[in-house]
Amino acid sequence: MTLRRFMDKVGRDGIALQSKYRVDFMLPPILLAENNSATTDDLSLYCNLATLPRTTLLTSNMKTYGPARQYAYARSAEESTPMLFYIDRNMQIKRFFDLWVEKIHSLKNFHLSYFDEYATEIKITQLDHQGNDVYSIVLVGAFPKMINDLQLSAD
Repeated sequence: MTLRRFMDKVGRDGIALQSKYRVDFMLPPILLAENNSATTDDLSLYCNLATLPRTTLLTSNMKTYGPARQYAYARSAEESTPMLFYIDRNMQIKRFFDLWVEKIHSLKNFHLSYFDEYATEIKITQLDHQGNDVYSIVLVGAFPKMINDLQLSAD
């Protein structure tokens, strides 16, 4: 491929911008009855980083005749999909995720909820330069597996 051909192709089709995306959250059943100050729209707005998850084909060697070959036997998606959020001044985004985790496993009575109560769908969409949807994936059975620490500093 020549440089000129590459430049023509990029000029015509463009390149996907990592900064053009949208994350849409569905509230899990366990949070539907809660009075949340942060909404799913807020979560989408404050999502600073989202990751389109990697998919891996699991393979195994098989030899019937001649050299061994690798054959795919299953597809494995990443166990977690990192997301980072800006935190608003009133900490509503942080409170939202803290409440979600507390509803999954309460430290007050040690109740552990059922998966179907706390898991939800999260849709990550890549956008074009004009903000139109180009590509989407849906995370099924999503929930906050880990909430990173939030560093505070007097610097």
